[in-house]
Amino acid sequence: MEDSRGLDVTGDSGEDLTREPGAFGRARNAALSFVLQNTSKRQAAKVETPQKARRRFAFRTRALLPPAPFWRLRLTHQEIEGPGGRIPVEWVEDGPVRAFNTLLYLHGGGYVMGSPRTHRSITWRLARDAKARVCVPDYRLAPENRFPAALEDALAVYEKLLAEGVNPKTLGLAGDSAGGGLCLGLLQEIRARGLPEPAALALFSPWTDLMLSGASIAENAHLDPLLPASRIGEVAENYLQGADPSDPRASPLYGEFAGAPPMMLQVSDIEILRDDALRMVRRLREQGVAAEFILWRGLPHVFQIAAPWAPEAAEAIDRAAQFLRRHMEAGAASEKRPPLFG
Repeated sequence: MEDSRGLDVTGDSGEDLTREPGAFGRARNAALSFVLQNTSKRQAAKVETPQKARRRFAFRTRALLPPAPFWRLRLTHQEIEGPGGRIPVEWVEDGPVRAFNTLLYLHGGGYVMGSPRTHRSITWRLARDAKARVCVPDYRLAPENRFPAALEDALAVYEKLLAEGVNPKTLGLAGDSAGGGLCLGLLQEIRARGLPEPAALALFSPWTDLMLSGASIAENAHLDPLLPASRIGEVAENYLQGADPSDPRASPLYGEFAGAPPMMLQVSDIEILRDDALRMVRRLREQGVAAEFILWRGLPHVFQIAAPWAPEAAEAIDRAAQFLRRHMEAGAASEKRPPLFG
């Protein structure tokens, strides 16, 4: 089956992967969009500095997203040496469940905000559903740290995982928004350096084009309930600070991925970043990469973070987790030995 732009949204099993909510879900999502349009989006359009946006985002996620059940969530912390200093890393596990897989999760936030703490509603569910230990770096943020600081930190953590014995065939990458683009930029670096590649990637609304050439930025400017299109150029420049926006490490839409691991991309049809995901999937498929695509209807950018409140968010995370788990466990089985972890 194809979406309105001619992109195949049929899964390997023949299932239509366009996710359309029922009447109640549409009404609920419309109410959510109205609230976001008149609160978060208005505030984002007016906030004076990235530092204020960072503090507001941290407060909002702490206030509105309930923590995972204390008897299931297990957090540990470490620091990894990176090119810009020591990188704080949070490990998220599903309580006492023994995890055989490892997942490196790169959080979103436009490269200027976000942290392991703000994204626990996603990372804990990925840990639970993918049966994985989830590693979440607190990578350096802009504008204090320009491109490629975030990429350097992500690469340092990936190399540390390999050095500690994590089997790359049981290692997945995942991320949302800027973190999704960062995952693809990291994959570019991994391949350029000849490092072992991960088993699979799962990306939620990845920001893949800092050239800002996607038609949906204008088309969905009034529909997107969360991201103000008027500020996206400023956010990009906070990160790039004069660097080439077409550099594939910053804008993976312009990268080469032939022979890359399988990927799943998810996006909503009303996001200003819709075309960043649509065009990325098309480019991956043109280069022979197995790329599964799920198009959600009428939901805000990275709605997955609202999993405690929205059934679509929980389903989206579970689908990504099962995709990653399937490929990570297939990688372990291909070597006929238990995967390493820890």
